[in-house]
Amino acid sequence: MRMRMLLAAAAACLLFAPSARAAARPFAEYEPVGILVMSAGFDYQSETAKTTILTHLPPGVRALVYSTHDYERETFRHSMSGRDAAVEHLSLPLAGQALWSRDSLPYPVIDAGGLVLAAASYAQQFAPNELLAAYLKVPTRKHGHFFEHGNLTANRAGDCVTVQDNFAGIMPDAAFSSAYGCKTLLRLPFIAGIGHVDEVAKFVADDLVLTDQPQFEARLKEKGWRVALLPKAELPEALARRGVFPQRSYVNSVLVNGTAFVPTFGLPTDAPAQDAYRALGLTVVPVEAAYLSDYGGGGLHCMTMTYPDPNGLPGS
Repeated sequence: MRMRMLLAAAAACLLFAPSARAAARPFAEYEPVGILVMSAGFDYQSETAKTTILTHLPPGVRALVYSTHDYERETFRHSMSGRDAAVEHLSLPLAGQALWSRDSLPYPVIDAGGLVLAAASYAQQFAPNELLAAYLKVPTRKHGHFFEHGNLTANRAGDCVTVQDNFAGIMPDAAFSSAYGCKTLLRLPFIAGIGHVDEVAKFVADDLVLTDQPQFEARLKEKGWRVALLPKAELPEALARRGVFPQRSYVNSVLVNGTAFVPTFGLPTDAPAQDAYRALGLTVVPVEAAYLSDYGGGGLHCMTMTYPDPNGLPGS
């Protein structure tokens, strides 16, 4: 009898213990998006790309644009005038250094309490983790490792993929688990470019990964995932001879509630890449990104961050 009582008490403790709550997991990009964030700056001829994305956001998605100075906000407002898009403006220090929102904004994690922003240390001075979290009225979880969030893609099961760049290469698996809720972690080898996974692989469903690197196909399939190959966006030879540092990749797209903002480069491969996204049932919005990728060293995914609606999650 006493043993049964002890077992019952232990079961009750487990039921109500914090560890028994739903485990944290990373937000998957193909899940419903409530907020899209980008900077107000138009570096590397990004004005057209930014205004195109904001003008074609699906209904119900909040557009949040950050800047430091009044003239940046006014320039952005002028560029958006006459367009059917509502934009919220957030003042953040050192925002002029922050075109690449994906790398230096906190990463969305979902747990039983709702949305949590996982905050890394960043090589840039721009690190508005707490300010953004306060604006969205959600907590942060800082792990202290240097990391850039363009180097993480995940599905709803908590399967995570990263590329072994200088930061991820020394970040332990336990940090990915505790900070982002990763249940498994696949580390892909660095091949070229910046070395972020958003150049080479992207979850678009629980068991489907897009990649433009055929050498990754076997490793991705070993994990039990289906793989869809995108064409590679080649750099024109004339630019290559000039030493341009290209980041052209059709993987570097932005998914927002059934719409795929897909970069274009004026290449014959633009159309097949868009068709590959349409074959997944996505509505495609082409976005010109050649100069941004060739001279900025990034792409559409790099300059945006997406979050779920904090008010539409459990615990909100």
